[in-house]
Amino acid sequence: MSEFNLKLEIIRVFIGRWSLFFIYCAFIYISLPFAPKFWEVILKAFGEGARDFPYLVGFLIFINIIFMFLLLKKRKPFKGLLLICLVFFAGFIIMRNLEFLAERMHLLEYIILPFIIFKSINRQQSKESMHFKILLIGFIVGAIDEIIQRFIPGRVFDIKDIFLNAASVSLGQVLLYTLKHLS
Repeated sequence: MSEFNLKLEIIRVFIGRWSLFFIYCAFIYISLPFAPKFWEVILKAFGEGARDFPYLVGFLIFINIIFMFLLLKKRKPFKGLLLICLVFFAGFIIMRNLEFLAERMHLLEYIILPFIIFKSINRQQSKESMHFKILLIGFIVGAIDEIIQRFIPGRVFDIKDIFLNAASVSLGQVLLYTLKHLS
């Protein structure tokens, strides 16, 4: 195999492994200009009950995580279930303090992000290194999200939102850790 073909193969494997991550990030970034209008339409269509939609989505994710954890037949089920419940309680508290529906959905987007990064990242490294890289990549994605908003009419850059995105990634990271390592 020529050196050029080898480089192409490496790129193909890398892109293939990271394609879901790139698609997910593209969805987050591309939807930024349209999200406020989308949520405005949802609020008009469903009324104030639409403000509870993120709680429903979060609850469905919570139930799914609980079932995934129980199906893994972990040896420390109490510790894992406690961590899962604490993460979702923290997420609920954060969500209750967010004024806008879009912010609540953003929280859920970034809780899911560590799972997508985990699927993409090379797992032939220490747990600590892998989890640090997942947090770092998640933080960078969230920071880019806010920087992009600075240049979109009707959207604002807010440093608080960078920390909210990072906190959401951290919550997702705890869930990921619980599912993968509490055995």
